[in-house]
Amino acid sequence: MRLILLSVFFTAFSTSVQAADARQVDQRLPAASDINVVIENMRGKVTITGTDKDEVWVNGVIDEMATDFIFEQKGNTIYVQVKMPAKIDQSFWSSKQQESDFSVQVPMAAEVKFAGVSSAVSVADLSQSLHVKTVSGNIDVSNIADKVRIESVSGDIDSVDLKGKVMLSTVSGDIDDKNSVGLIELNAVSGNIAANGEAKELNANVVSGNLDVNYRNLSKLSLSSVSGDVDANMVILDDAIVKMSSVSGNIALVMQEQANVSVRIDSNAGGKIINRISDDKVVKAKYGPSSRLDTQLGSGAASLKASTVSGTIRLSH
Repeated sequence: MRLILLSVFFTAFSTSVQAADARQVDQRLPAASDINVVIENMRGKVTITGTDKDEVWVNGVIDEMATDFIFEQKGNTIYVQVKMPAKIDQSFWSSKQQESDFSVQVPMAAEVKFAGVSSAVSVADLSQSLHVKTVSGNIDVSNIADKVRIESVSGDIDSVDLKGKVMLSTVSGDIDDKNSVGLIELNAVSGNIAANGEAKELNANVVSGNLDVNYRNLSKLSLSSVSGDVDANMVILDDAIVKMSSVSGNIALVMQEQANVSVRIDSNAGGKIINRISDDKVVKAKYGPSSRLDTQLGSGAASLKASTVSGTIRLSH
């Protein structure tokens, strides 16, 4: 009986090891420096890194439930795809099977696209183009240049040192962007946005989330909120155009004392304006609850316009 139990144990152990070995991947393909790389992974974790080598290298473990693993080149595109069952029920997401956990090294100048569902992804050191799209997975990106497009439904987006034309978007996740430069667009619905850096242009929008920005050397800024609060700290250049708006959310704007800017603030339906940048008074409408502030700092070269329906707008140094 003891021999039978031992035999069963070692058979099961051997099968488990063979299954794990079958899920291990360590494959390489030679690649041109400007190769397109398409990566698909439903769940788990994927790390993508740009290198100075002319190859694509995949190393790690694929999902235990995967039906196939595709690693092939067609034309100027290399595909890295973890194929999953066509039909998936709720028990799949609550199962304890091993999820994917692998890395992909690509040429630094490659154009990379990644798609996942609950897959977390980390991407670094690319100089051309990146497009990432997930549902609930968190996304970390750093040192990406030229064209960057990141989209998630409920996942958080953390980004550092992005350059060029950058678009970050989430529905209920949060966005935290640091030190990005270029043309930056940030969008969230119920998630919060925090951003700081020296971007030339920034367009940031929230619905019920809060928006917190700290930027220097902006030439164009547009911030909008429905019910979330906006906190902005900025150095306004002489050629800057700044627009801010909210419905019921509050706006707090801090600018440098030496700013040269023309300011016009409007509030409606009981909104409030607090002016701490000049001695000009807020003018209340003769009829109705609206009010307005018109003031100028220095030469008035830059333009600042802000409006709210029922929120409070506060200006200070």
